[in-house]
Amino acid sequence: MIDLPIRQGVLYFNNNSNLDMNLYITDYPEIELNNEVYEQQEVEGRNGSLYIDLGYYKDRTLEFSFDLRGSNLNEKLYEIKQWLNNVNDNRLIFNNDKCYLVKKVILTSFKQTAINLGEVELSFIVDPFLYNCEETTFTTTSKNFNVYNTGSYAADTIIKVYGTGNIQITNNGETMQINNVNNYVLLDSKNMECVNSNGQSKDWDTIGNYIKLDSGNNIFSLVGSVTKTEIIYRETYL
Repeated sequence: MIDLPIRQGVLYFNNNSNLDMNLYITDYPEIELNNEVYEQQEVEGRNGSLYIDLGYYKDRTLEFSFDLRGSNLNEKLYEIKQWLNNVNDNRLIFNNDKCYLVKKVILTSFKQTAINLGEVELSFIVDPFLYNCEETTFTTTSKNFNVYNTGSYAADTIIKVYGTGNIQITNNGETMQINNVNNYVLLDSKNMECVNSNGQSKDWDTIGNYIKLDSGNNIFSLVGSVTKTEIIYRETYL
């Protein structure tokens, strides 16, 4: 479990805070609010434009400026590069009890302004959404069950279904079928991957769309020789 205090001027990323790196925030990011990507169309004979929502959101960029303080700025800068480039935990926590998931870090610039003082600018490119800091794992041996998603947006899932033969998994009327299962099959909705217990792709053995958890109640039913189902997800927020 991650249990970090929410403090002004402190961000947590990759198992360290900016203060651990002798970085002190001088300029906070302007956080773009989420809007679904849309298409504008002009229709002949119609007043005004037609706006069509396209069903997805763009990544966001969080830009920070810092003062870097220390007796050996070049050595400190090396430590910062190590922190940002060797990522074991891509959660970014900042002014919120939720987290961003970082896709890329860009160390934009460094300028020494005094013997023991420098200016650093960097950007975090993050998923469009906020997430719970911890994943939720749901496990059941039942073929009919409910999962309640408290997030405000559909959550991606990693679903591991243990069983054999041809299996169908349905959530809120959306069905995916996986044929020729042996031991278990793993379904990753974010990466749209289906692999068997040996880590080999089973994409050619699947029919239907990958399963996400709708906001609110999710009613599952499974058909086939199934002994256990595990669902891993993060509550997701716009």
